Amino acid sequence: MLDVKDFVKQGEEVTITKVVGPEDTVGTSSTHLQQLLSTNACINIMIKTAVEMVDPKLPPGYITVGRYWETTHHAPVLMGSTVNFKITLDKIDSNRLLFSMTGWDDTGEFCRAKHERVVINKDKLMDKVRERATR
Repeated sequence: MLDVKDFVKQGEEVTITKVVGPEDTVGTSSTHLQQLLSTNACINIMIKTAVEMVDPKLPPGYITVGRYWETTHHAPVLMGSTVNFKITLDKIDSNRLLFSMTGWDDTGEFCRAKHERVVINKDKLMDKVRERATR
């Protein structure tokens, strides 16, 4: 069995800074909120960052897949604002990776999240996909 701790280390963290653009807003989901950072954009930033933190370090044939997500988006952020996201690999439990995220801007924290990813063999995943598709 693959020992994930040989490839990634608990406590690793990445901080992302970006300016909220139109692609990061609620957009067409709500015309009343189209100038605000969307929760989906926060989630996408965290997932993308978690994948980039881990997947390139794994041996060939292994990837991570998302298993669990929990988020609180507790303050609005306007388009054009500079925001920061800190993503931390808090725990490695066998093939389970537990991440936390905090998002903040000049006025303080606006979101928190927890995310679990699982390290798997890509070929075995695709075998299960094909098996399930033929049922």
